[in-house]
Amino acid sequence: MMDDCTISASRKRVADFRLHRPETIDETCDLLARFANGAMLHAGGIDVANRMKRGCTPPHVIAVQQVAGLSGVRLGETEIDIGAATRHWDIENDPGLHQALPALCDYVAGLGNIRIRMQGTIGGNVMAAEPGYEMLALLAVVKARLVFRDCRTRIERELTIDKWIEIRDANAGSLLLISIRIPRRPLALAWNRQLRPALSLVAALQSDEAGRMRGRAAVTGSASGPLIADLPFASHAADNPGFGLTAQAWADRLPALDLPLGPDAGYCKDVIPVMCRRLLEAMSKSLQ
Repeated sequence: MMDDCTISASRKRVADFRLHRPETIDETCDLLARFANGAMLHAGGIDVANRMKRGCTPPHVIAVQQVAGLSGVRLGETEIDIGAATRHWDIENDPGLHQALPALCDYVAGLGNIRIRMQGTIGGNVMAAEPGYEMLALLAVVKARLVFRDCRTRIERELTIDKWIEIRDANAGSLLLISIRIPRRPLALAWNRQLRPALSLVAALQSDEAGRMRGRAAVTGSASGPLIADLPFASHAADNPGFGLTAQAWADRLPALDLPLGPDAGYCKDVIPVMCRRLLEAMSKSLQ
């Protein structure tokens, strides 16, 4: 007997639902508040369609493609603001973003395949919370912040990735993701996707206002979200870019492994330092 949430290619498992097409953020919040726990947002629709094929169809689907202010890349002097409904393809090919943060465009260009990037959105990737999804890991290492509208209070909330992972299970139905804000700072960014979707790793190094190096690594594949490790460096960038830190020490900073998609935890514990070493080498070359 087929489980209710086993994926099926048949559209016959998609139950009837009501489609809503709001045009403003306030209208979207009204719908989410009215149909609390009974509505699903639809942007690119990839995750929504898969859930419907599993028989998990909500009574209300809210399409946000036409909502004003939810799409587009906006470049500021100190940060980059990306609308939550912006497609991966638009991020990958945005000319301003190519100038300001080319590594971000390159990273997004490696997500899934062309069909997924043409249809999927950055907000959908972040909010789906699937173990193998990679945008949340990238946003964590570049110290991005998520901007939400609280649909109950209508107050805007800005959260770090770490804070969002901590509170999302209790708040996902009441918060509407509006945009992602990424600091405009020089950084070295590297990633390894050789074991995707079971395991992939992304890391960043950048200097703070005092010239000290700061590093972050994140591993995708965990059921609870990306595993994130902060790596402060005591030396100044001009003296020592911080690559004296061994790959094993970097890997040891990561939380306990909980990777349901493939390799067991023991194998991953052995392979992550190898992946970290390659990332450190790649970032060292980019900063020289």
